[in-house]
Amino acid sequence: MSVGVIGLGYVGLPLVAAFAEAGEHVVAVDVDPRKVAAINSGDSYVEDIPSE
Repeated sequence: MSVGVIGLGYVGLPLVAAFAEAGEHVVAVDVDPRKVAAINSGDSYVEDIPSE
């Protein structure tokens, strides 16, 4: 299954993490380039989601 999530804030990022940990293919989109860069480098800006 493939999952798409629009918005990587306090709801979207944990949702993406849960689907990815379950082994699903996830595509996530956000308009904030800082959030995208943080996620691509393995950093989390949401307190409940640990960085890699």
